[in-house]
Amino acid sequence: MTRVPLKCTALAPFAAALLLAGCRDATVALGSSPAVARTNADQVLTALAAYFGPVQRDARLTAVRPKFARAALVPSQVFTDTSAWSSTDDDSRSLEIAGSGPPGHYHLSLVTTPPTLAKPGDYRRDRHLTKLSASEYEWLAHDDLAIGSITSADFANAVTALFTAIEHASDSSFRAAWRTELPRTTAALSPLYTMDTIRLARAQSGATQVHLVIRSHPDSLPPAFSHFAKYLKKYSSPTDLVLTAYDDSGRQWWRAAKQEQHIALDFAVHDGSLAPLTGAVARIPDQIHVRADFSTKAWVFRVGASDAVADVQLMGAPHDKGFVATFTHEPDWQLPPLVERMLRSPLRRPFQDGGIMFEEGVHDAPGRESSLSSEYRFVLQESTIMRWLGHLGGSAMSDFQQGAEHEANVFMYQALEAMRQDLDALSAPGAPSVPNAPAAKP
Repeated sequence: MTRVPLKCTALAPFAAALLLAGCRDATVALGSSPAVARTNADQVLTALAAYFGPVQRDARLTAVRPKFARAALVPSQVFTDTSAWSSTDDDSRSLEIAGSGPPGHYHLSLVTTPPTLAKPGDYRRDRHLTKLSASEYEWLAHDDLAIGSITSADFANAVTALFTAIEHASDSSFRAAWRTELPRTTAALSPLYTMDTIRLARAQSGATQVHLVIRSHPDSLPPAFSHFAKYLKKYSSPTDLVLTAYDDSGRQWWRAAKQEQHIALDFAVHDGSLAPLTGAVARIPDQIHVRADFSTKAWVFRVGASDAVADVQLMGAPHDKGFVATFTHEPDWQLPPLVERMLRSPLRRPFQDGGIMFEEGVHDAPGRESSLSSEYRFVLQESTIMRWLGHLGGSAMSDFQQGAEHEANVFMYQALEAMRQDLDALSAPGAPSVPNAPAAKP
């Protein structure tokens, strides 16, 4: 309902980081010809800028958003509220949301029938809640954002071109690409994110190891983003997160870590593909695992989980690129002493009967808009401890919606629009990059 604020704030620096080297090669690979690639890049970034940018909501959606924020882990609070749903049927409820419009004038509304995706930026969400027992509920949601005529194969080709370019880059050329090939993006991101470290190293295996460190500095945001800066300092800065991808043999494929103000990313590439961080060169298998260790500050305590492992299936079909992640093993929880005494069996429930499922990918089909799609499913059991965790999440969401959300959306719009202009300049025949270009304004 709030379009995942942490995903929004993290999208821009990571997208820019992946475009640091070989921007021109990767952009041209986004289509069957330079003209098609230019159109594809424009459509994708216009759609993202519209959806992640400032939005208008109809009165009914505006009214139900706070209800769903509070009810994420306590769904009984919203299950019996018929005004919050598009349709109801015995023990199931459905909510349909549609979005459309140009960047800066995007509109979201509740609907009774999911719309057809007709143009880049069109959006639909199907959200379902099923009551399984007196205290157990299942959430199921599916999102689709139309991104134009680009195919999943175009994305795969662009990634291959990008990795190939990285293999032939140096530290200095890698950093120079940030300034010369993405000048507008650099200007749009620099009030909040700066690239601290770029290091490329050739391993004995022949792979190129990449180490990036991005630093966030909310205090440097201009006054127009004061609520966003305050929110980041309160909720993002104290949050630590480590993600490690590995396969059945224990080989690590990439690592991402966020600690205080720093975001670090480590990966290796060889022959246009990901390679293991150490050891002999190999192709990444279709099935890997991602371990997450997470903690954040809640009052004077730290709350989090360690050894949360997702089994990840990579999708490589001709018209589908993405992944499906499932969490079937309960992690080790880090909770305040008083909360530790609560009945903890409800925390195990989401990891049973198939576990928590999350899917994200790019899908295309002849004659239809390609889409960036995501889906999640999880079952929970209401209890005192779930209400306590739900209160924490609801408070964070409430704080985000009170000023920070709009400013975050403006920031995202500016960054994505700047990137669209940069990639358009890169793909224009013979057009040079424009240094020191200003950030886009909404």
